[in-house]
Amino acid sequence: MRRDPRGRVLTASFADVNRAKTKATIAVAQRFIAAAETLLALKVDTYQVETHDYRPKPWEAHGAPIQQGAARRASMDLTRALADFRKP
Repeated sequence: MRRDPRGRVLTASFADVNRAKTKATIAVAQRFIAAAETLLALKVDTYQVETHDYRPKPWEAHGAPIQQGAARRASMDLTRALADFRKP
């Protein structure tokens, strides 16, 4: 008979629910990682007054509202998924 850390007996249905929660949380975490990596890799062309041309700069210099919004939304979804994962 298997028991969890709290001493409860693990039944097949309880283990299946944990497995499903774990897989769902991993999927949400992977979506967040992909959005964050996209944001970090982004370069935005900005106009250089001194040289009169466009040069790529990191997104922090100019902003990338669509990618920032996607990363923030994925972060919020991950926070909620982790909260659901922690519930017994």
